[in-house]
Amino acid sequence: MTETQERRVVGLVAGSHVVNHAYLVALAPVIGLVADDFGVSIAAVGLAIGVQGGVVTLLQLPFGYLSDARSRTLVLAISLVGGAVGIVATALAPSYAWLLASQALLGVGIAGHHPAHYPLLATASSETNRGRAYSLHALGGSLGFAVSYAIAAGVGALG
Repeated sequence: MTETQERRVVGLVAGSHVVNHAYLVALAPVIGLVADDFGVSIAAVGLAIGVQGGVVTLLQLPFGYLSDARSRTLVLAISLVGGAVGIVATALAPSYAWLLASQALLGVGIAGHHPAHYPLLATASSETNRGRAYSLHALGGSLGFAVSYAIAAGVGALG
């Protein structure tokens, strides 16, 4: 793999890590607003976030197997599409029951990222650059945790 290809793969994987982690915490900065909109407690919204986490937990090993046995890019594609559909469904949820279902779908989208990311990075990066590749991946995840809060703060500032 050429250095340009290596950089492209590392950049794309790190970028998908930004998105993945932004999805993980998408409800956190707006938990009170979501609770008010659905007329439920903050704990009930926490349960919805817990549903997402439960699905992610249940699917880590199956996605890891699929990543190793079939295709890492397939697992990443399933995750990217599932996450996009799940976050849109979450944003458009008309009821608390819909929110629970959309968080489960979002969990499917989140679950496959790490099982696909690490082997893609290991394959794409040279031994001399692997530490930097993993560090850029981790940086992407950290930025992803900040994105949801930054968006919420920006929207809040706009009124």
